[in-house]
Amino acid sequence: MPRKAKAYRRRPPRRVLVVDEDLQAAQGIAVLLKHLGHDVQVAHDGIAALAAARSNNPQLVLLGLKLPGVDGYGVLQNLRLDERFSRAPIVAMARLGHEDRERSRAAGFDEHVVKPIRLDALRSLIERF
Repeated sequence: MPRKAKAYRRRPPRRVLVVDEDLQAAQGIAVLLKHLGHDVQVAHDGIAALAAARSNNPQLVLLGLKLPGVDGYGVLQNLRLDERFSRAPIVAMARLGHEDRERSRAAGFDEHVVKPIRLDALRSLIERF
């Protein structure tokens, strides 16, 4: 029996900030998001992430946890203090699953994904937010 392709609800393009200390990982996620039609900005450390967020007002933030300078938890705290980001979903990205997932949930992230992120998982994530 032939397998049906998954149907995805098409959302309008969104402003997405991708933050990861791994340049290749961040660029790879950005390419996938651009392929899906989104406006993407990339940062590789906590200070750059905060500056990028404040200048671009992203509608979704994909945030690595082990960033140089200010780590992902610090970036999350700073963004949550800013009224402009009180409703923007902020998603933790990490190579580890269970332990980081519990800590990120307790810190206030809206979601936690394990890297590397596959295209279908990224689509699903975008659709939820």
